[in-house]
Amino acid sequence: MKTPKKRKLGAKIFYWAILALPLLQFAIFYIGVNVNSLLLSFKEYSAGEGFRWLAWDNLFANYKKFFVDLGNDIVLKYCLENSFVIWLFTVILITPICILFSYYLYKKRTLSNVFKVLLFMPTIIPGIVMVLVYKYFVDGGIPILLEKWFNLRVLGLLYKPDTALWMIVIFLCLTGFGTGMLLYTGAMSRIDNSLLESCQLDGANSWQELWHIILPSIYPTFTMQMVFGVATFFTSQAALYSFYGINAAPQNYTIGYWLFLMVAGDNGTYSQYPYASAAGIVFTLVAAPVTLLVKYLMERFGPSEG
Repeated sequence: MKTPKKRKLGAKIFYWAILALPLLQFAIFYIGVNVNSLLLSFKEYSAGEGFRWLAWDNLFANYKKFFVDLGNDIVLKYCLENSFVIWLFTVILITPICILFSYYLYKKRTLSNVFKVLLFMPTIIPGIVMVLVYKYFVDGGIPILLEKWFNLRVLGLLYKPDTALWMIVIFLCLTGFGTGMLLYTGAMSRIDNSLLESCQLDGANSWQELWHIILPSIYPTFTMQMVFGVATFFTSQAALYSFYGINAAPQNYTIGYWLFLMVAGDNGTYSQYPYASAAGIVFTLVAAPVTLLVKYLMERFGPSEG
């Protein structure tokens, strides 16, 4: 018969065995990777010696180069502008629409099941398949229809400088819609029915129910979506690699795509790793406090449930 001491020891061994793999993954793929990126930003690459430390008087050379490029490089200007536009549409503007559609589905209004299938389908279908379908429709289908109906000849909209970015924005909104609605409908389904019944007995209409009951109840999910959106401002590739590979036009670059090309594209070399690390550290120093501030403000001044 096991003594209480042995049982306690066995329980501790079991718990640590369960935690060992996640902790190891966290140590390697989060702490290790980020520490290595920080150290790499103070190094340079030599074909003969590999990565080596920069001289003390030139230790911040990669950061200096990045800030110079930030003010002078037109590609970085495109990256910042496009990342902001994509964030504005896919996070700020689409979220209220997503909540309204989720509420419509939650209330099981007319054709709600049809809309549920149509809007969730992009989430179920593999991303590369959605890219191919959308690409053929936008570059092939729409030009044919415009020529047939209006006698207008246009090139593929994904390759026209004045339409390419907006086609990407539309694609991201369509494919991200289902994910958002899945989260919001799930949050709404956990609302106590007694709250809704009391609201109806008080004579509240749908808008009042949405504003006073639904929104406060799903506010934690809404906060999570907003915080996550801010955190991904500097990392989103906006599906550019799926559409263009490494050949996207510079005027369509995002920050995430620009960083990806420096380290993983065909033109990426080891000599660019330190510079990319420095850029990533700068973006992190900007994104981290903004993300925490947004989280604090939304939790501090958001509505209370009930």
